[in-house]
Amino acid sequence: MLSKQEIQQFRSQLMKQIEELPADQSDAMRMQVESMDDQQFEEFLIKNKMIQQGRECVFCSIVKRDIESFIIAENNDVVIVLELNPVSRGHALIIPKKHLGEIEMISDSILAVAKLVSAFLKSKLKAKRVDWLINSRAEHVVFNLIPVYDKEFDFQRGKADKNELMKLSKELSFEFETEKKEDEEEIEYEMPRRRP
Repeated sequence: MLSKQEIQQFRSQLMKQIEELPADQSDAMRMQVESMDDQQFEEFLIKNKMIQQGRECVFCSIVKRDIESFIIAENNDVVIVLELNPVSRGHALIIPKKHLGEIEMISDSILAVAKLVSAFLKSKLKAKRVDWLINSRAEHVVFNLIPVYDKEFDFQRGKADKNELMKLSKELSFEFETEKKEDEEEIEYEMPRRRP
């Protein structure tokens, strides 16, 4: 069970995310969240996979492979997976392997990966652009990379078909190219290499 302080933190974070939604959706969601007592709110978080019953962070569980996910790439710092409830085709999450609770903790190398993957998704999926949404759901900073196609989207999420996610993860799968220096330290190049 979450402490009062944890409940308040999760409510606050969720309310910030709700504020980013269109007014008609945000009003209804805000009222729903405000009407829940602490136990109902914790059950809501568990049901929506924002936390797990063991209180382990859902994103840490993805990194550890305890939760099924559709990985398209990873390196020493991050795991990149397809969103299970995407806003658009190719909606990907960049999850830092280290549990980072605040956006200010993001390293330059993780930002570089986000730029790289954003450009990769735009090119590979022929998107008009890729929008970023950075949040700290479950107190773990996550980058949402959302391809935008011909028409704008309204941030409506839909449950993706697992077979489609599997097919798309194979299509988008790549490895980061690395090179060994004289002192055996690996250096990451800027362009991903397609996995066979």
